[in-house]
Amino acid sequence: MSIKPIVLIKFTPDGTHLWTSIIDSPDTHEHPYFVMPTPQDGGYILAGMKQYNNNFPNGQFYVLKVDSLGQKQWDSIYGSNVRGKAFQIIPSPQNDGYIVSGGLCTNPNDENSSDNYAAKIGFDGSLIWGKLWGTNESDDAIQINPTQNPLEYVGFSTLYDYASLQWFLKFNENFDTIYSKTFSLPNHEAFGSNVLVTPENEFLIISSCANDVGGRFSQLVKFSNMGDILWIKQFPDLNPKDDYYLQDIEPTPDGGYILAGFNYSQQYAWLVKIDSLGQTCSYMGCDSIGTLNCVGQISKPVANFTTQINEQALYLQNKSLYVYPDSLNGGHYIWDFGDGTPPFITQDPSPFTHYYTNPGYYNLTLMATVCGDTSTKQQTIVTNCYGQPNKPEAKFTITPTANEKKIWLYNESLYVFADSTDGGYYHWIFGDGTSPNITAKDEPFQHTYKNHGNYQITLYAIVCGDTSVSQQWVAIEVVGIENSPPWGGSSRALGGVTPNPAHQTATLTLNPNYTHLIHQGETLEIFNTQGQLVKTVPLSGLETTTFTTANLISGIYYCRLQNHPDIEGVKFLLY
Repeated sequence: MSIKPIVLIKFTPDGTHLWTSIIDSPDTHEHPYFVMPTPQDGGYILAGMKQYNNNFPNGQFYVLKVDSLGQKQWDSIYGSNVRGKAFQIIPSPQNDGYIVSGGLCTNPNDENSSDNYAAKIGFDGSLIWGKLWGTNESDDAIQINPTQNPLEYVGFSTLYDYASLQWFLKFNENFDTIYSKTFSLPNHEAFGSNVLVTPENEFLIISSCANDVGGRFSQLVKFSNMGDILWIKQFPDLNPKDDYYLQDIEPTPDGGYILAGFNYSQQYAWLVKIDSLGQTCSYMGCDSIGTLNCVGQISKPVANFTTQINEQALYLQNKSLYVYPDSLNGGHYIWDFGDGTPPFITQDPSPFTHYYTNPGYYNLTLMATVCGDTSTKQQTIVTNCYGQPNKPEAKFTITPTANEKKIWLYNESLYVFADSTDGGYYHWIFGDGTSPNITAKDEPFQHTYKNHGNYQITLYAIVCGDTSVSQQWVAIEVVGIENSPPWGGSSRALGGVTPNPAHQTATLTLNPNYTHLIHQGETLEIFNTQGQLVKTVPLSGLETTTFTTANLISGIYYCRLQNHPDIEGVKFLLY
């Protein structure tokens, strides 16, 4: 056994041990940094680093896939066999694989030269694409996380040559950079956790820091949606010369958070419970002397608000605390919209809307004031060429017609303003090689396919330089369902499904031409008429495989073997 095998242990929530799996490779040392369940097959996928015994200091960007019992299914190295580490895995936006993020050495002659790297891989580990992001500095590894906006992702990175400078990046669903900024955190060395996204689409991340006596401590940083620092909370412990690390953060039911880590010097675990503002005891701090303010309260105001796009306006909700505007000597609010309009001074915390009229970047500021104490929150508002805070949202639906090769397409996109001067437009791609349809019209229309098959339809909604993408699969199939297996002689058909129509369960009987695949661990894939993968079923090892359909809705489905696109699939009807 190698000196560093991977040990996977699964427990129930009450601590009951379920299984232990040891994955050992005598010639290599694997270091997993992140693990994520894979709901489509009940297994798990891990990201980390692989090191070879003959080159121990240099690791490579590594991903490992295991089944539901922790047994290895496949592993792979990405990034052209250069030095690297993988730190994070998330599902791909298209649900056709994973996005793995980390860092790669981009200069083989300089071991300290690195850039941010992400790879999109399929469910089988095949590389779909790889992307690098870098500055003129040597960049530490990036960890990419989804946000509350399904079309946006964020990442944080450290400029390795100058650790007091950090990098915030925002990506679209194709992982093209749409916004970035640098900032500086005090004492920062590296980011020590994944990004936690709040319901307000703000971001929390742990920063690992160094003090001036050689010790290590952690700080929690909260960022706005545009990468502005909202607050920083440091967590030094008893001995400043020890190395303390916090590496995970999770929300708690009371609105606060719990952080987990360890003391490396003394080798013990470390848990920190905080409230929503990062305080470890209360809003006034631990062991403090409390002073009552003019409304008889210890607390100080906490300014907070949320924004939501409401058609062409910005809908603002005041979430501030401890202002007491209804009390005698109570506080008030001052809204500054950053666009030259007069500030809005009010004691009413009710929601309201504000209209921006010009394109640009605006600093929206809320000040909550009571008894001479003031709290401030800011958020950057970006408006498009119409002066509106919304961006296009591409969306469409598909409806079949009596002609099996003809479909109706209904454009349901928002915020394109195609009828306005300098308005947006739509770009349709039908996936069959025909010319794209570029139009400013959003009326329903028909498209006819020449051949049967599965086609991916793509709609781009474009306005003011902003682009939104929506994609769907459509299955153009022969109308009608055969009840008997359609094989015979040299037929390429997979087999037949019985009963057909099916209800609750269905049985696939393999074409005799393909019974040699029974013992090769093949998997059956089931798609709906939109081309979406809705179920995977391992073959039983016999000529027939029975599977449940209880969790599927009524309709037509298409079965095929996962790794054999050359074998014709088979349809069945479910009621």
